[in-house]
Amino acid sequence: MFKTQTYHICSISDDYSESYLPTLSVFASPWLKLKRFLKKLILVTEVNPASASFYRRAARIVDERKSQIESNSWIIHPFSIFRLYYEMYMAVVFLFCLIYMPLHASYHFLLGEVFLFFYNMLTVLCMVDIVMNFVSGRCISQEEILMEPKKIAEAYVTGPYFICDILSSIPHDILAEDLHKLEDMLSFLSLLKLARIVTFFQYLERTFNYFQIKGLKFFIAKLALLLFFICHYSACWIYYSILVYDFFGGSMVENQHINLSERSDIEEFFKLYLKHMAYGSSFILDVDFVFRYSYPAVFYLSGIFTYLFGRIIVSFFIVMLMDVFKITNYLEVRYQEVLSQVNSYMSSKHFPVAIQSKVRHFYDHKYQGKYLNEQRVEKFISEKLKKEIKYHECRKLIRSVAIFQKLPQEIMENILPYLKRELFMPGDTIINAGTIGECMYFMSTGTVSVVTPSGKEICHLEDGDFFGEICLLVSHAKRTANVTAVESCELYKLEKRYFKKCFEGHAEILYEMQLEAKRRNEQTLQAERQVIKSYATLPVKTDVKIKVHNK
Repeated sequence: MFKTQTYHICSISDDYSESYLPTLSVFASPWLKLKRFLKKLILVTEVNPASASFYRRAARIVDERKSQIESNSWIIHPFSIFRLYYEMYMAVVFLFCLIYMPLHASYHFLLGEVFLFFYNMLTVLCMVDIVMNFVSGRCISQEEILMEPKKIAEAYVTGPYFICDILSSIPHDILAEDLHKLEDMLSFLSLLKLARIVTFFQYLERTFNYFQIKGLKFFIAKLALLLFFICHYSACWIYYSILVYDFFGGSMVENQHINLSERSDIEEFFKLYLKHMAYGSSFILDVDFVFRYSYPAVFYLSGIFTYLFGRIIVSFFIVMLMDVFKITNYLEVRYQEVLSQVNSYMSSKHFPVAIQSKVRHFYDHKYQGKYLNEQRVEKFISEKLKKEIKYHECRKLIRSVAIFQKLPQEIMENILPYLKRELFMPGDTIINAGTIGECMYFMSTGTVSVVTPSGKEICHLEDGDFFGEICLLVSHAKRTANVTAVESCELYKLEKRYFKKCFEGHAEILYEMQLEAKRRNEQTLQAERQVIKSYATLPVKTDVKIKVHNK
């Protein structure tokens, strides 16, 4: 394989480590060691996947790290190792918030003290996050990062999340017991934490990137979470609308199944939650649902809103799923489009059935059901990378062809760009006897038949063999045999003008090929002589009857 150097060695002073922090003596106090460890955690690092996409070069990361050390600032860099793990942790916290905050706002009458403690714990963690946002750097564009405390605070306070974070992070325990109305209002304000759903998905994506989970896997996880949130929020929204109606003095009907101010039952909560999730899902999916109880008008108004919102969401997900199918199956769909054009072309030209079948077999063998424009893919690839790709494509050929195994790596690098891949279908004539040869072939896969001009089959060649070298080694020589594909063959052609250039300086390999060419030429001539001799020894037929007419 190609040995690519992906790193370089810099001369670094002994006074600095890889983090460029001043080294401590072995007698340093534990406090200094802890301080250095914490400082290292908040420095920009290439371990954070976001730093590679932002800075693009390792040298820029090093420069940013040096600048951060020289500033002697304790602001946490947004691409530090601490920020990476903190965002993973906050992704879990936001997930619990996005699930529990709507539940608490809608069903807090039914939830007990344990759930209230859980709610207060989440609010405390969110208050800690507010503080962290004041001491963490902010990436405001693709080219600028804020690291000054004043600018960070200004950007956060004037941004869209500060007010939502403050109002949704007030614990209930700070209220007096007789302020039920105010407590109910604060439970409603906790819904403002839903504004962080965008931040949650950003943190989730960075977490997935760190663990090398990208593309379709992340999209499926994101889609599943979105579907769950929609069903979950519909269950909370339906009941929440009734609570708002009651909060502003509305009266519930007599057969309503729950007293909002007195009940506190977990079992009742699960029944009610699942029932309203069914209601919300029925609105979203436009399913006719028979309601057992008579609800106030606000319930039906919320249902209408949920229905309209649900139709938009369902249409959105249908489009997204179609896009996913198109992306994941793009090459297969493109292949079917190309094959449809080929079939239409053959039909318009009235090709015979045998030729049509052969053409379809060619496309199926070449593209394996997936159409790929190789020239477009390789257009912007460097020459060095093209050689590595070519080497990978021809790895089976290199392992199977004996003479390639004897070549040094640098010679193989020179030969591979000159090899041209060709496909032949069963029955195709690859070489005609008597013609002037301008190339030779190396067999990657398939079987060919070597036949003398008189029709005598000499042998079969298979994977790893080569043929057509006689005309390249002998001046003004013509093809001595016909070569026909017995099955679908994948061959690599090397033209005469590149032949000696590729093997120049390797006389032993050329000599070995000359011996093989001489042996095959002698074998072909011997087979021809046997055919001619067999024709010469055939008996002459003398059974012709001559009629003599007597006069």
